[in-house]
Amino acid sequence: MRARNLILAVTLPLATFAPALHAAPAVTFEAQAVIVSGLAPGAEIVYFSVAREVTTYAANVVRREGRVKDDDLDGSVRIAVDPAVPWRSIWVVVDLATGLVVPATPEGYPLRDAEARGGFALAPTGAFTHLGAAGDLSHVLVVRPGTGAWVATLTDGAASDEDGGGNRTIVSALDVLEPVAAGPPPPLELLPGDRVIEIDSDAMAWALETVGGAP
Repeated sequence: MRARNLILAVTLPLATFAPALHAAPAVTFEAQAVIVSGLAPGAEIVYFSVAREVTTYAANVVRREGRVKDDDLDGSVRIAVDPAVPWRSIWVVVDLATGLVVPATPEGYPLRDAEARGGFALAPTGAFTHLGAAGDLSHVLVVRPGTGAWVATLTDGAASDEDGGGNRTIVSALDVLEPVAAGPPPPLELLPGDRVIEIDSDAMAWALETVGGAP
């Protein structure tokens, strides 16, 4: 099995990840909600977030994800967050129809791009059947536009880590992915156009790659 880079820092304008006729939605924050506006009427989005929530004695890593549809056709959706939107959090919104990816953070919190940290694992058949990551922990969202979205937290040394433990390298089959909301089961392989988003909860940085390099 050989690997190729999974995560690339995003330096291109975000609008390049959508067809030219689609403008990037806007993501704004309220005390207890995330608002996504500028959507096509009736659009459905997937959201993915990792936060470091500070308590009296610790900073806990909290992952959130879900699917929300613009049922009232006003081009906007509201993601309720209980008890409040964490300031130390990264939010990534993906238009499920177009695959357009938009990251955001609450006001004053930096939006950091992650460096390349892992790889798609290529099976002898030539299919991408595994996810790879470098480090101890990797939060991953896979979106197949028009089909569904799947999420996982990959942990070095876990039962699903096929390369063994304690080496800060993770290789996991795609069956570790779980559907976001009531979506289809995880794919057997990654296909061109699939979006793979990673949030690094240690560095609090995000990254994106599109399988096959499709815009």
